Amino acid sequence: MIVYSEAQNADGNLLTKFLIQHATSASKLGVLLFWSRHPQTKFTVDGIDLALETRKQDLREGLEALVEEGVVSKERTTTGVTLYSLTTEPQKREPVLELAKQEHGPRGTSIRQLVSQPLTGFAQ
Repeated sequence: MIVYSEAQNADGNLLTKFLIQHATSASKLGVLLFWSRHPQTKFTVDGIDLALETRKQDLREGLEALVEEGVVSKERTTTGVTLYSLTTEPQKREPVLELAKQEHGPRGTSIRQLVSQPLTGFAQ
């Protein structure tokens, strides 16, 4: 897919490898882009859903997969609300932050096009 070759950062293939490993569906890519814009914030599923305007079931599946992969953290508050946030683990956090730079840089159009169009070649 074109975005993989275009989304490389100064360290070579770090971002590319991260995307290949973790952005395996449209919902997961959308969540990664979402957290690239809001890396310090905790959100509920409903809050993320409002921003991404996607099917909630797809969003939940993408979030849970990223939680299992250690990219997204999940916590339950004392009032029973489930909050999601970007991991604090640098090895998985840094590529998401780099994604924000790529999205707003000269190659950002290609990354945004991936989210706005149906994705082919991604595992579902």
